[in-house]
Amino acid sequence: MEILSFDSLVSGEFVSRPNRFVAVVRVNGEERLAHVHDPGRLPELLRPGARVLLLPKKGAKTDFHLIAVYREGYGWVFQHSGYHSLIAQKLVESRALPEFRDVVAYGKEIAIDNHRIDFVLSYYTGDVLMEVKGCTLFSDDLALFPDAPTKRGREHVELLSDYGDSILLFLVMNDRVRYFAPNVETDPKFHSAFLHALSRGMHVIPVTFSFDGRTLHHVGRVPFVSDPHDDELFSLANLAMDAADRYSERFGPEAHAVLAGVSRVDGTPYVHVVFHGIFCQSCGLYDYFDDYGLILADLGVRSVPEFAKRFGNTYVVRFKVKEGT
Repeated sequence: MEILSFDSLVSGEFVSRPNRFVAVVRVNGEERLAHVHDPGRLPELLRPGARVLLLPKKGAKTDFHLIAVYREGYGWVFQHSGYHSLIAQKLVESRALPEFRDVVAYGKEIAIDNHRIDFVLSYYTGDVLMEVKGCTLFSDDLALFPDAPTKRGREHVELLSDYGDSILLFLVMNDRVRYFAPNVETDPKFHSAFLHALSRGMHVIPVTFSFDGRTLHHVGRVPFVSDPHDDELFSLANLAMDAADRYSERFGPEAHAVLAGVSRVDGTPYVHVVFHGIFCQSCGLYDYFDDYGLILADLGVRSVPEFAKRFGNTYVVRFKVKEGT
């Protein structure tokens, strides 16, 4: 799905970054200044000689906005975080994800407890807070956030944890990754807050994008894994994705399952699954969830649905994996 398009981007080369918000770039052999909207460190992107795409500015201290950076193995990576709110808004308005199909209204930049939360989504079942984060750090087929310690990001997650009915939306600016994970090595405090919020019912949605040098497209979603170094969780994620595919083939179009992610909290593994479709909301609802558990058991993973959260007619269910699996 097309999200944004630019008609007048200028090609250049990254030279240096004298401070968080300014980059020196070379355009047609001349060094110019570009505004860097993303305050992250961006170590894998902003390397001397890296190809960049720039949007011209007028009447400002810098000549351009830095829009995208080319990284070998990944292609163009959309970098301008000033567009994140608009991107998320378009995802909500287009109902691109099952979680957004029953949104009846939304508010932006809502002040709550001395913080500003990006969105409040209103469903006929109640209101849900949603915070949006951009992700431009990749390692092999894994997307990682953050790329630098983020007190502000941690405080946002803690706030979502306090309110329970919440979504943390990650805009992963590449479509070649297969998983998303919190960057425990870079920011262990964010990782701890992330795990606590998951245990309190925060729903995590990593969505992927591609940028062809002119147009940004929403491609899909990837599951999260709560620890990038937990090989058992990655194995569990593969089985859980297989189970979701088998479930959708067997019960679609009445019911579909999408793997949201896998986590380990206090030593216990969990599988988080999104259910959507035209299934009956008033009778035998948990039978649909149990059916997924049966398919997962056929693959060698015994579990029990422990917790369900509702976003309109879409449900996010957390399955607790039983010991000895």
